[in-house]
Amino acid sequence: AACEPGGVAVQVGHLGRARKPAGAGFRLPCMDSHAAWFARRLARPDPFYIVEDQGQPCGFVRLDQTDAAAPWEVSILIAQAAQGRGLAHAALGLLRLTHPKRHTTAHVHPANTASQRLFSGAGYQRQAGDQFLSLGWAQKAAGDCDAN
Repeated sequence: AACEPGGVAVQVGHLGRARKPAGAGFRLPCMDSHAAWFARRLARPDPFYIVEDQGQPCGFVRLDQTDAAAPWEVSILIAQAAQGRGLAHAALGLLRLTHPKRHTTAHVHPANTASQRLFSGAGYQRQAGDQFLSLGWAQKAAGDCDAN
């Protein structure tokens, strides 16, 4: 299924866990390791959406449930060439319409001011440290994508 508000298409698929920022103490995985992780993630039911701009994939947004009692974790990535066009904000808006009752959280690196503005602008409340929290959203309007 897909929603296309404002010309941004988000396709439903399935994927996983938030990636750690590259930097001190973190190494990028080798391709074999990443492929194995990706295959495990595809087997999970947690929502994963591909963000498209004019029919071309340019990013993703996903929800990961790490603990049944905890909020779902949001991970979002937009290709550098597609940044600055409101696609991430639109994708978070679609997440809100598609999953109106889910409490969600996002971890944003302290130096990533663009992502901090994104989540604040999307209605998330900044918590301690790098965490942004949304306590669920209002009911969706008739005709919007199916709620989960």
